[in-house]
Amino acid sequence: VNDGAVLPPLSEAKKKKKGSNNNLDKIQKQQSKLSEFLSQLKPLNLSIRLVISDINTLFRAIADQLSGNESNHYQYRKEIIEYMGSNMDEF
Repeated sequence: VNDGAVLPPLSEAKKKKKGSNNNLDKIQKQQSKLSEFLSQLKPLNLSIRLVISDINTLFRAIADQLSGNESNHYQYRKEIIEYMGSNMDEF
């Protein structure tokens, strides 16, 4: 499921014909790549979603995908940092 608007709908792109078929081709290729990427995410029960953009964006994205709630980011951040600190030779 794509909860965020990543690309304009193809119908919108067709309306804006000023940019020639080249722009339309680019949009179609991007939509094809996006569809392929989404099909790879689906079996993993993952999706493209928007999260708050701040210093915790990585941890918000992890929390969102693992728990469905980006506000759990602090707990994931804490656990990841503890793990990395305990296993520094791996990083």
